[in-house]
Amino acid sequence: QYEAYNQEKEGAKDCQICHCFPADRKDRDGTKICSQCAEDKKVGQKLPKTEYIAFGKAKIDQLDKIKRDITFFDSKNNKYDAYFAKLISRDNSLPQINNHYYLLYRLYDSNEEKKEEVTNLGIINKFFANHVPLYKDLGHDRRELVEDDQEKNSDSILTFGTLAALSQWENKENKRKGVKRLGLLKADIDRLGLILNRGLRKDVTVSRYLTMSRMIDLFFAGWVEETLSIKYKEIYTVFSGGDDLFLVGPWEKIIEFSKELYENFRSFTIEIANHSLE
Repeated sequence: QYEAYNQEKEGAKDCQICHCFPADRKDRDGTKICSQCAEDKKVGQKLPKTEYIAFGKAKIDQLDKIKRDITFFDSKNNKYDAYFAKLISRDNSLPQINNHYYLLYRLYDSNEEKKEEVTNLGIINKFFANHVPLYKDLGHDRRELVEDDQEKNSDSILTFGTLAALSQWENKENKRKGVKRLGLLKADIDRLGLILNRGLRKDVTVSRYLTMSRMIDLFFAGWVEETLSIKYKEIYTVFSGGDDLFLVGPWEKIIEFSKELYENFRSFTIEIANHSLE
């Protein structure tokens, strides 16, 4: 994509989102964006409704014939297979194993009973933090606080402007009080590299590293997702998994969740002194 700069006429503009690649298209609101940001936006819109992720591979020259949402290692100079992923909502049928698909992730939700779908693909249940606040989750009294640009369909994702407005409340005179502000929470585990290097000491094995990695991801991808979807529905997940997270929401809700996050992580790690968040 960098070569596109040399091919464009003078005055070509950078992408207005990432400012890394040349803008080669316009978004619906007129924003000039690059193909990478356009793909990221498309994936971001699908993820909240995704129930399965199917992984596949194909020869480079076969990719155009395959419906996919994310593509890996698709350089045209690559003589080997390209890998890709397809996001599947609950309304779509599951793919069968063939020359393309080889693995299926089912995004796990402990609050919902999953029906076993008919497929000959290997299925792996996986926690995945993709909670976003929806208009339908607002009580009728809270819907009066939404901003004018907010779509009011049942499954519409709340805008950041609306999330900021939800920091307000109504007093006895039915007047809105409080300031419209967003809160941001970014956290990760302190000194994780040191913990991995020294914590296991002489008991270092691949299985122990793998178990610890999976348990940490279980907290950030599992506990965080479940807690947001039940108690903090107004908080937006930018990402949460591995050993870190980044969340956006009404400022006072972010503060409340931060306290609960810290307390539960301390309990999860049996309050070991070196295991904390920053």
